[in-house]
Amino acid sequence: MKQSKQQLERSPFRGLAVGIIAATGLLLLFLLYLLGRPLYWKFYAEVIHRYEADPVLALIRELEQESGQPLAAAGGNRKVEPGASPQQQLVTGKHVDLSKLTLEQLERLKEKAREKQWEDEWWKLYQKKEDERRVKMAASHRSKEKSTISMFNITLTRENVHRVAKDGYLFVTWANHHYTDFALTWVQHMRMQNITNFMVGAMDDRILASMARRSIPTFSMQSGLTTGDFGWGSPTFAKMGRKKINLVAMFLKLDVQVVISDVDVMWLRDPVPFFKRFTDADVLTSTDHLTPTVGAREELEKYPEAGSAFNIGIMLFRKKALPFVEEWIHIIESDDKIWDQNAFNDLARKGQQILPDDPNHFFKGDEGKLLMGVLPLAYFASGHVYFTQRMHTTLGIQPYAVHATFQFSGTPGKKNRFREAGLWAEQFEYFRPKSEQSLRGRGACS
Repeated sequence: MKQSKQQLERSPFRGLAVGIIAATGLLLLFLLYLLGRPLYWKFYAEVIHRYEADPVLALIRELEQESGQPLAAAGGNRKVEPGASPQQQLVTGKHVDLSKLTLEQLERLKEKAREKQWEDEWWKLYQKKEDERRVKMAASHRSKEKSTISMFNITLTRENVHRVAKDGYLFVTWANHHYTDFALTWVQHMRMQNITNFMVGAMDDRILASMARRSIPTFSMQSGLTTGDFGWGSPTFAKMGRKKINLVAMFLKLDVQVVISDVDVMWLRDPVPFFKRFTDADVLTSTDHLTPTVGAREELEKYPEAGSAFNIGIMLFRKKALPFVEEWIHIIESDDKIWDQNAFNDLARKGQQILPDDPNHFFKGDEGKLLMGVLPLAYFASGHVYFTQRMHTTLGIQPYAVHATFQFSGTPGKKNRFREAGLWAEQFEYFRPKSEQSLRGRGACS
């Protein structure tokens, strides 16, 4: 029994039988296709089509309206363009002598017209659905964006600001859409130093949305200024500076110690422990001085030895300085030609009192009303000190911050300075050898 079964399995006729069955099936499918197609069209023409509007006549009317001339009916005397098929003549709007068309040609014309009618209807439906989809997506996006912005767009009340501040200190910068990449890099440096008590002022709605989407504490400034480059020294740059000083006054009125920094300042260490050593100071400011008076020591610069221009890119203000800031605002708003930094220098040095024996190197500014100090230039470095002199490597120290000053290529130059130093947070590995440590390699967040 087993032997006969094995012989059957090995039989050469088994494969032949399978082939015959498969060929028969394919033949039946082919016959069904040949017979089914004309039967379908006959059924369509005799049963379905009589209830439809004739698409060929609709197309003829459409062509007549476009051309402004009637197509020839039977016996028409217009000349048919030689070499053009009836389908081409009809579709292109050319004259067709319907009396000379065969039944087969007329059916082809009808089929062509039906195809065009279906395409037109489908395209209109598609466009309608696509427009509806886009409207829904735009509405959904606006709703989500509004919800996100409302979550991270902080209203500047005392309660909200103190919720962000830590130990009474608050770091603040500001930017418009053009400087979004600077603001994001600024935030990444803050987060790398585990500094969470910061806020970014949004000078237009575009950067406000960008900050909110990334869960960055922000607030709307509604500056009404350009969303492009401010341009150093331009009237727009001067107006931007006035917004900055108003921010200082606003936060001082909310009872916080405000650390204000330009958006082209990158924080490399948390400076609050340093600031806490000088709690008696009302104002601490960075400087454009190029030679340190305290060497590598973490002390305030000696004044007036470090007597170059104060740079207002990095400053600490405490509550007692509010009248000084309000007077500063009054000066720069009364004359739009006055540069805010020059006004600060003039006001701070007005009636100054040098304290040569002060252990903290304080001096009294603004007619002796305020206790002021100059931040150590090697630790709160200008662009010249950090990028050109590389003083931090010479002294073997780690700065608290670097400000991209002392370069003459505008915003692109600042960005390139940071990239060369490995301090830029966006694709800067391209600009550095892989062997060197990068910002992203030190834990930058995306």
